[in-house]
Amino acid sequence: MDQTAASGLDLKATPPFGNSARVSLSEVLAAEERAAIEKHPLFTWEILSRVTAFRDFAWMSALHHEKLDGSGYPWKLTAESLDTPARILAVADIYDALTADRPYREGMSREKALRILGEDRDTRLFGEAIDALAACTQE
Repeated sequence: MDQTAASGLDLKATPPFGNSARVSLSEVLAAEERAAIEKHPLFTWEILSRVTAFRDFAWMSALHHEKLDGSGYPWKLTAESLDTPARILAVADIYDALTADRPYREGMSREKALRILGEDRDTRLFGEAIDALAACTQE
């Protein structure tokens, strides 16, 4: 897929972010581009729920950007609406996003990613999932 196909944003033309801990999408995307990207959890649910074998985890998969404090997207759900598997998936998704190489930056170290996750421990992210992740990624 062409880098500009999804949103019109050429990631190679985007300034490199080096070792910055986090970059907000709002810093590099227009409002319309961000709104389009934030719809992908809905598409996740729509696609997975159509496949009989995937129906049981379609909803949980669609919640991977929701946060305990309601600051996630697209539904702005809070802790009361997020079960344990959805909370775990949110932590795993962020860890993967932080540690994976991207066209605009190298993936960060395990230690740095865990530090960033820890900043949102029990406010936006499930602390027990962060602990489990730290334990299972230990070398």
